[in-house]
Amino acid sequence: MLELNGLTKSFGAKRAVDSATLSAPQGQFLGVIGRSGAGKSTLLRLINGLETPTAGAINWKGETI
Repeated sequence: MLELNGLTKSFGAKRAVDSATLSAPQGQFLGVIGRSGAGKSTLLRLINGLETPTAGAINWKGETI
């Protein structure tokens, strides 16, 4: 299971992702949609480890990553 708990990423005073919370069971397909500049790419970069969260946690199969 993938869990995001209060995930936040700030670039200076700009918050690209603000307190995202998600719980997705293993095997579930998800889509991330939104307008340009809404933080979709930043969210995906946080999940795959290319960015470090400013706050919050990412859990995969019960382990914090």
